[in-house]
Amino acid sequence: MSLVCLTLVAPVPAHAPLKRAHARWRATALSAALALALATAAHADTPPLPLPDDAAVRGHLLQAPALAGAGHSLAAERAAARQLQAGDSGWTASASTARRALGQGAVPPRGQEWELGLERAWRLPGKAALADRLGQARVATAQAQQALRWREQARALLDQQLAWLAAREAAAVWASQVQLLTRQAQAVARRQQLGDAARIDGLQADAALAQARAQADQAQARALAEQRAMAERFGGLQPVDRPLPPPPTDAGAPAAATADDAALVAHPELQLAAQELQAAAAQAGVDAAERRGDPRIGWRIGTGPTAGERLVGVTLSLPLGSAQRDAGADASAARLRAAQAASDGVRLRLAADAVQRRLATQRLHALWQQQRAAADALGQVADGLARGYALGEGTLADVLQAQRLANEQRLAATLAAVDAWGAAWSQALEVGALWAPPAYASGADDPARWR
Repeated sequence: MSLVCLTLVAPVPAHAPLKRAHARWRATALSAALALALATAAHADTPPLPLPDDAAVRGHLLQAPALAGAGHSLAAERAAARQLQAGDSGWTASASTARRALGQGAVPPRGQEWELGLERAWRLPGKAALADRLGQARVATAQAQQALRWREQARALLDQQLAWLAAREAAAVWASQVQLLTRQAQAVARRQQLGDAARIDGLQADAALAQARAQADQAQARALAEQRAMAERFGGLQPVDRPLPPPPTDAGAPAAATADDAALVAHPELQLAAQELQAAAAQAGVDAAERRGDPRIGWRIGTGPTAGERLVGVTLSLPLGSAQRDAGADASAARLRAAQAASDGVRLRLAADAVQRRLATQRLHALWQQQRAAADALGQVADGLARGYALGEGTLADVLQAQRLANEQRLAATLAAVDAWGAAWSQALEVGALWAPPAYASGADDPARWR
């Protein structure tokens, strides 16, 4: 099977507008999906790989508690965005009553006075737009967090599938060795019956067979444990038990640097860092505007001390600047600089990870080729010694030693193939070409409502 790489690379500046960055990320994700579709169509005759399909992955990952928690966080940010949009626009009602008491001889006033008031804060021009920008940035941050949680769960699922696959392949190698040594022990037993083999040969053959059976049992137990671990962790999902073909011949070919750029742009952790930077910038703008407090305007009606006197008035309260507001704005500005530094750090780390991942894919494929060549060579040596022993040449100890070395090398080559496939699948996962998150349903905070 060959993978066709077709990516649209669109580097996103650190301070790019949110909508432009989101559009570029969607373009990259769509290009990765197109690459996978082309690869599947071009190699429709290739047997399916031992990987869960998208429908099975979606059905089980959407039930993960981490995604459910991210969905609730998104719902909370949507409510917080509405709160920011509304602002402190509530009305405040007040009521008071009083009775005057004058000295002796004074003109008696009206006995009872009362007053009713109603006031509210009026947001200064520009503050509503800043608050709306902050709310949208926080919602986008929660969505990026949700996508990151999906990627983390998908990566954990891939690691579990690879762990089971390695255990299964090791069990198959040891099962094949048990069959080989069983035939070898039977041949030695027949030669002993004919008086053509020493008793020590039978003991050696039986000991080698017992050791191989013990290793086979341990490998089978490990495979069963990994299968149970996957079912427990991912809601009953079972490993896909299909044959593992040799890694594709082009898996170790040098990839273009654009592959690293695609992995970087499409990575949800970088998207999250960019969104957190946008949210920090929006928060800094809101706190800077809050250095000037919003005025409060109100109305008053009531009665005065003289009979028949009525009171109607308007109140205006202008908050003065305070050290608390200045400190809040300074803190937000510092957090913005910290978010910028964190975003730069994430970008550098993910760029290095993308390069290392690509180089590891090439290195592991080359290692598998070397291990396979060594396994073929040692297998030929073991077969030659076994044929010679059957014809009366050599010793059984030499045959068993060669078969043991050939089996160890065959096991190493098999595990190297699993590692090579794992590196290729990990690369596909990081660029969004494997187990991409489902389309987000607008307004659906619950991941179960994703399509």
